[in-house]
Amino acid sequence: MSKQNALLLMILVTLIWSSNGLLIKLVAWSPMSISGLRSLFPALVLLPFLGKPRHLVSFDTLMGGLGFAGALTTFVIATKLTTAANAIFLQLTAPVYVALLSGWLLGERVRVLDWVITGIILSGMLLFFLATTLQLTVSGEIYAPLSVPYAGLFLFFFRVGVLAYNAGKLFLRNTLDRSWSRYQAQTLRWRFYQTAGKIVYHAGSVWLKIRREMAGLFSRVRYRNWEFANG
Repeated sequence: MSKQNALLLMILVTLIWSSNGLLIKLVAWSPMSISGLRSLFPALVLLPFLGKPRHLVSFDTLMGGLGFAGALTTFVIATKLTTAANAIFLQLTAPVYVALLSGWLLGERVRVLDWVITGIILSGMLLFFLATTLQLTVSGEIYAPLSVPYAGLFLFFFRVGVLAYNAGKLFLRNTLDRSWSRYQAQTLRWRFYQTAGKIVYHAGSVWLKIRREMAGLFSRVRYRNWEFANG
């Protein structure tokens, strides 16, 4: 896909996503019905492209799925019970939670500039929406803030998945031969990481005995990693 087509798709996604608050208000269904069908149609579209899913149950998928499902459901309920502007404003404060979780769980250093930019964005959004009266019902006061931590949880684990995917692609491109580029993560894990070996005790030393061709591959990978780190 070319860069121009990618930008056009991004603009289209933005337009479609921006209309969801208005459309939720216009549909005379219950919030749970809207939330369910809103998730069903994307699932039917994406499922043929995903193929047979692997590792359905893991901590990352469970937490990311919980965050995404919670964010979507509470957002629809809050939009129905309050105004779309209120629900969107509260949900878009999720980057604060991402910054907090990234520093705590990933050990990333949250820079002062990150906090400054986040503060500017939130201040601008607050000033914009305070131009109109914030009208919250009792139920809306409950569900609208609930969507914020759910959205932050999803964004955090989505970021973890993106980092893991990019790290795997970087490893394939820079350390392994071109013939490995066609393998998916599961195949790479089986053929490379899960190599059979045997621990041997000889002459007071401990040796790891593996196949000769794998020893040569590991040596090349180690050298290329050294080149990449020092290049």
